Amino acid sequence: MPVQYSNASSFNGLLRPDHGTQFADIFFAPVIAGYRLSPTDYTALSLQIYAPTGAYNPNRLANAGQNTWTFTPTIAYTKIFPKNNVELTVNYGVEFYTTNRDTNYHNAAVSVLDVLALKRFRSGWSVGVVGGWIQQLGNDTGPTADLIGGAKGYSVGMGPIVGWAGKIRKTPVSANLRWVNEFAAHARPSGNAVQLSLSTTFE
Repeated sequence: MPVQYSNASSFNGLLRPDHGTQFADIFFAPVIAGYRLSPTDYTALSLQIYAPTGAYNPNRLANAGQNTWTFTPTIAYTKIFPKNNVELTVNYGVEFYTTNRDTNYHNAAVSVLDVLALKRFRSGWSVGVVGGWIQQLGNDTGPTADLIGGAKGYSVGMGPIVGWAGKIRKTPVSANLRWVNEFAAHARPSGNAVQLSLSTTFE
């Protein structure tokens, strides 16, 4: 259940800054197919979906929800280096959006490339670096998009990640904390994103 704190400002202060803690869009993956290429090489295909369940108000600048369905077919490749217990993962997907009915704004498809390099320790802890490149593939459409020239843009970010995986009593638990600084952006929101993820498996 995603909960998000957002703090946003825009247009060099011409719009009033906004912030809030809200429920974000729920994410699920109804299709996942993995294949082991070798003992140290893995690949996976999936369809990831964000549902418009998060808080959204067209009069607010900081919204945790997008008010659209998002469909992302994704391919991933993981290489493991057993000698050093290092994992390298490359994840690529294309996001397709439905139209925001409250604003009649339709986002163009977006290419998303994520890279993760992770060093694991026997204690269950892990540290690494995560990076991402978001590239819009076309122009947005709708009355507002037409006024701003389609808002076709990109953003690039990178930052550290730390995680832990183990068991609490007999229940498998994992957690990771990442910080991504978007150091290059054009016609897209830019800033810093901090994400804490917790997961467990119930048997």
